[in-house]
Amino acid sequence: MSLNGLRIGNGNEEVMLPFGIIIEPFAYILLTSDTLKYLLEFPQTSLNTLFEFALPIMPNEGEMLFLRRDTLIDVMNYGDELYSSLLASTEGISLEQLSQEMSGSILGNWYSAASTSNFTTPGYQNSQFRSSSMGSTSLRVAPKFFIPGSRTTAYDSFRSIFYQMNLSRTYGNLMIYDHRGRLIKQLFQNSLLDYAGVVIWDGIDAAGRPVQVRSYLIVLETYGPKQSFQTHYQTIVVGFHP
Repeated sequence: MSLNGLRIGNGNEEVMLPFGIIIEPFAYILLTSDTLKYLLEFPQTSLNTLFEFALPIMPNEGEMLFLRRDTLIDVMNYGDELYSSLLASTEGISLEQLSQEMSGSILGNWYSAASTSNFTTPGYQNSQFRSSSMGSTSLRVAPKFFIPGSRTTAYDSFRSIFYQMNLSRTYGNLMIYDHRGRLIKQLFQNSLLDYAGVVIWDGIDAAGRPVQVRSYLIVLETYGPKQSFQTHYQTIVVGFHP
């Protein structure tokens, strides 16, 4: 596929990708303003994916980014709140989009790159890639086991909770309960929901503490002017490293 005419912008400026860039099916490219500096810092970079040109300014404190051709393709607003809450620092850690099928404007569709990938995957599939395929289910968690703060690819360090609505103007509450029915964390409350979305839970409770090792219940309550109050359930298991 030709990338001719694609533009990247930040709300204040935009630049057009160099002409002649072709991306093969299921392939990846990496855009950088300084190839040599990037290779020195990230030697694992796939060389044939690198393209150098002047990117828009992206300040560390956060900014809007968009991708467009004749019309808008995708947009995001990045900042430290998108990273794992277990990180002591976000310096040098990439943000990765979890699902390419879902909009970049959904905050829960971003997370910090895995430590086992040296916090970046230059020219490769994102280490935190997830499929958001839902079928007819309104609430899905898969797989249902994770270890908060995991540093191995054998186990995920967070869990993506996918939801899908059949009707517009749907509001919802998303909660985590423990085995005794106690509310552990409210992930959103009385929120107007997208048609489809994803929410991250990293195993931290409402007080900012890691939860205990056990099973938890995810509860999604939905309601709206076109539908009755409904409740959807899924279970999840928090584990530990032996």
